[in-house]
This record gives sequence, structure tokens and C-alpha cells, in this order.
Amino acid sequence: MFCEVLVVVTVQEQPHIYHIMSRTALVLGANGALGKDVIRAFASKKWQIFGADVSAPSSDIHKFLLSSTVLKPEWSIEELQNALLKETAQNKFDAVVNVAGGWAGGSVADASTAAATELMLRQSVWTSVAAAHIASVRGNENVFCALTGSAAAAAGGTAGMVGYGLAKAAVHHLVSSVAADPSKMPKGSTVIGVLPVTLDTPGNRAGMPDADFSAWTPTMTVAELLVKWSEGISRPENGTLASWETKAGKSDTVSISFTRADAKRLF
Repeated sequence: MFCEVLVVVTVQEQPHIYHIMSRTALVLGANGALGKDVIRAFASKKWQIFGADVSAPSSDIHKFLLSSTVLKPEWSIEELQNALLKETAQNKFDAVVNVAGGWAGGSVADASTAAATELMLRQSVWTSVAAAHIASVRGNENVFCALTGSAAAAAGGTAGMVGYGLAKAAVHHLVSSVAADPSKMPKGSTVIGVLPVTLDTPGNRAGMPDADFSAWTPTMTVAELLVKWSEGISRPENGTLASWETKAGKSDTVSISFTRADAKRLF
């Protein structure tokens, strides 16, 4: 939903009124480390923000949200999608960003891989399909839709994390499928895949305390780029899978080809 803000500027006692149209974003995975920085980045640019996650927003980001939806982990994809549609019924979006997801290991030899795969599908695929649908039916012209995949899954097989790789590869396919038929999306829309290698989050630091953090991509680096692209600045081509190569604390954006050559170079 566009919200008109009036700004009055007085020059030599003559008032001038400018009409600024506020932009609106939906962020799925709003309570995660990346999601919080995405919300902060949107808020810094005066966007109106709707958030959604499996937990209520923490106090540090709640103040930035126009509305928040708590999603139940056990919901079917249809239930999840309908809850989001209901919560945002009177709104149109200029950006739909899905940074929901998680990680689970396990090979085909592990009995636990079945449950892990279901969890990964719910966290990544369910939310991405819902996000793409909302961008399609509730997006304004030039809507930007970002879905989170994985550089590892783009590079090839993920034998030690089958469920994770399977879910993320499905997201990559969804990106290419949406981009393949622009007629099903608002005019001028762009859908991309966001494929981190390793994000610099508190959870990752706690889990891998001896790793080289300078090779990890800061969450705010990704967040600020997503907002920049949402605003139409240097936006990647429709269907792009974008990742980040970070060395010595410096991150460069990498566009991953479907030949996997660029993806493999990141590992």
C-alpha cells in the first residue's frame, strides 16, 4: 500500500509541498539475524515494513514493523500462504524478501535425514512459494522479489546435508521458473535468488568459533544490497542467482551461472 507523506518546506516565506510516496516491503524470516538487518536497512530508507516469522518479532525490530505475522511451523504451505494473504489483505508491495530458512546436516544413510528434509522444505520452499505468490498477486509494478537459496547447493551435490541442499536447489528452480514467464508477475518485476556462502551471524560464530570470520559475509552487507535493489538501483537481471565472495572482510557480489562454474569457485 502506498502511503502519501506531506513534506512542507518554506523558502522566503513561500511554502512548497512535496508528495513523497512511501514504499512497502514484506520480509519473511524477520526475526533471524539476516532478517533483522534487512528490516533495519529498509527502515533506514523510510519503507513501510510487514514482517513474518515463526516467532514474534524481538523488541529491537518490533518498532520498525507496521504489522507482523507469527507463522506456525506445522502449517501446510497453503495455510502459511493464506495467513500471509489475510494479514496483508489491504496492501500492495514494492518488495517481497524471503530470508527465512535454516540448516540441517545428514546423508542418505542417516535415519534423521527424513525429518531434516521435511524441516528444510518447510523453512525454505514453503516460504519461498508463498513469497513468490504474494509478489505475483500483491506486488506493485516493478516489484522486487528475493528468495534465499544456497551457494553450496548451486555448486553441486551436498552429500552431507541432503535435505538442506534439496530445499535450496528447489528455491533456485523456483527463481528460474518465475523469471521464465514474466506475464505471471506485475509489469517490470524482478525475482532473484540470494545465495550466501557463510553469513557472519552470532549463531555461526558460536557454532564455528575457530573459523576465519573475515571470510564470512556480514548480514548488513546483504541487507543493504537487497534494499538498494528493491529501490531499483543496479538491480540484477530477472532470474539472477546472486552470491557474495568475501575475503579479508571485503565482499563482492557474484552472479552465479547455471553452469555452476562461478558457484564452484566460491568453495
